Amino acid sequence: MEQEQARPKSPREDPSQDPDIKGELRRIFDVKVRHNRSLVVLLAIFVGILVIWFLKQVENGYVMSATVSPVYTNTPTGYSSRELSTQKIGIAVQMNGFNMLSYAVGSRQLEVDLTKVLESAHGRHFWVPAKHPELMAHAVLPTDRVEQIDADTIYLNMGDEVVKTVPIELAGVRTSFRPGYGMFDPVMIQPAQVKVFGTPEELETLDRIVLPERTYRNLSASLTDSVVVELPSGLRKVRVEPPRVAVSLTVKPYTEGTIRVPVRAMGAPAGWSAKFFPSKVTLRYRVAVEDYARIAEKDFRVTVDLSHTDPDSRYVYPKVTAAPAFAGKVTLEPERVQYIYRKR
Repeated sequence: MEQEQARPKSPREDPSQDPDIKGELRRIFDVKVRHNRSLVVLLAIFVGILVIWFLKQVENGYVMSATVSPVYTNTPTGYSSRELSTQKIGIAVQMNGFNMLSYAVGSRQLEVDLTKVLESAHGRHFWVPAKHPELMAHAVLPTDRVEQIDADTIYLNMGDEVVKTVPIELAGVRTSFRPGYGMFDPVMIQPAQVKVFGTPEELETLDRIVLPERTYRNLSASLTDSVVVELPSGLRKVRVEPPRVAVSLTVKPYTEGTIRVPVRAMGAPAGWSAKFFPSKVTLRYRVAVEDYARIAEKDFRVTVDLSHTDPDSRYVYPKVTAAPAFAGKVTLEPERVQYIYRKR
């Protein structure tokens, strides 16, 4: 019997003979680019030239917004600069492109001598930045120019303001949840009260601040939303601290449960008691998984007010009059029960 000789594999049949295209490209990159210092230096020079070209393009005609923080000097006795006002001034600056970073980070400080700018009217002290362009010019670099001043009037707290503490309320919250999640705790607002500053006439009618209705969709985790405190439109010269409050919603995974609770009578005629059929109803409820073990019959109360019944009907409709604060979506079955009076 002739012995078969092994036939050598062709390059197509032997995977080990396939060309390593990725490896070859990587080798070429290492040789031609990564280890080629001349090319790296050339790229760095090109990027530098590109940056300088861009700055030159905006050198004489670039306008940028900036923020100025006034620091008040010659303040009245007992008042610090921050106590007078922390309001900042927005400006538009025509600048040299090379100065762009000077305005992009933080705000620029400006020393303001109150003896030169202070005004008063109707019992209020204030100053108007737009009336003092020469002063505002000190807030920018010598090569730049202030094109626009956004702040109109800055009111100063120099004893002519009154302070009032008012509660914060929410007009409403619309929510939707992912399956298996719900909210069982009330919406929290922190702080629950804010301070408002203004003249007695302005604050006389302000007893509370109501935030607009908020909407949160498809929730599956707790969240905290930072909400701007909006004052009524007529109070233009009133300020509020803090300017924002935190609205917090606690969202938890929930489970459903049932419990049987006796029906209790209220308002039965003197000398009579009532017996219900059935004597107990089944309550269905939702509760956070972590609170399920806290549910107990004593936490629920189902009652019937017999002083408001139809004398021609033997049926009444019980109501859930007490339930744990951490339980939600409480319903009862059956919705109506029969009753009879019994002499005591």
